[in-house]
Amino acid sequence: MFADVNVKFYLSLSTAVLAVIMPGLLLALSVSPSRCLKTLGYLVMSRRNEEVSASEIREHITIVNAFGDLCLACGSTATLCGFITILGNLEDASHLGGALSMSLLPLLYGMIVKVFMSFPITVTLNEAAEKATIIQDSTHD
Repeated sequence: MFADVNVKFYLSLSTAVLAVIMPGLLLALSVSPSRCLKTLGYLVMSRRNEEVSASEIREHITIVNAFGDLCLACGSTATLCGFITILGNLEDASHLGGALSMSLLPLLYGMIVKVFMSFPITVTLNEAAEKATIIQDSTHD
């Protein structure tokens, strides 16, 4: 019984990566690859110690928000596909609860990425943009 739960858990994690995070990242990359790579470099490679203009930080905010929105949209799309699959297999009602819970997982993963990844990064970047604006205003005066 527990082995079955572990298999479902790992399958649901692969669903998160394959149905939510990867499409969100690929869609964000397809819109503006150079800006996305610049944002990833800013977030991952500790470029935060360098002086960056407020407008450049706002570009990073736009990319991070787009990634979160795209992950949420991909999760919604995968959930809709799961509902369509459930509606196509209504003959066996004994598996309806498990199938419904599995079809809602991509939406949950999309919301987790948006709320727990994209939103905190956006808040941090907004604070950095405000500091950069204050520094730029003080140097121009």
